[in-house]
Amino acid sequence: MILIRVIDSHTGGEPTRLVMEGGPELGEGPLSERLTRFRERFDTYRSAIVSEPRGSQTMVGALLCTPHRPDCRFGALFFDNVGYPAMCGHGTIGLVASLAHAGLIAPGSIKIDTPVGPVNSELHPSGTSAQLACLAADGKLAENAPWVQESITGSTFSARYCWLDAATGEIVPFITGAAHITAEAMLRLDPNDRFAGASVTAHRLNPKRRN
Repeated sequence: MILIRVIDSHTGGEPTRLVMEGGPELGEGPLSERLTRFRERFDTYRSAIVSEPRGSQTMVGALLCTPHRPDCRFGALFFDNVGYPAMCGHGTIGLVASLAHAGLIAPGSIKIDTPVGPVNSELHPSGTSAQLACLAADGKLAENAPWVQESITGSTFSARYCWLDAATGEIVPFITGAAHITAEAMLRLDPNDRFAGASVTAHRLNPKRRN
């Protein structure tokens, strides 16, 4: 039996599930490399955590991990029912709200390491970050200028960015929104349940080989 502890939240109606314990062991190194390991070796965790019968098409998962960048306090890898977005705006807001709920952070600024670089978030309380990067690269949004995106639920997220490296197009996004905790749960992946994780065995869900 594999047990996975999660905290669920919603950001303006869009759900996020943060994996606190029991996720795959991805080793160390840059978050982009760990995301590749997640995709290539542990994809069954993704489907088990966010797809039916435990999740839904709209749910975004976030795997909490140690950061690679020394200036970041936490690392996060995002995933959904079809794959692995390198960054998720509403997922980041939900992640921060869940960390606060768990007593791991206090109000103030926090920097999260992701596969596309660091993300700054303010606790008081989306492809938003990817959209910001495109707008910045195209010269359609000035540094620190506000940008507002409306979600499918009608809620809005405000965002701005600062250049981290203009030559390579790398930015640091700042995203603002409100998230609320909806549940704390322990997911059970039973090896006798053929829907435990895309109809795979417990061996594939929890391989002995580690990176």
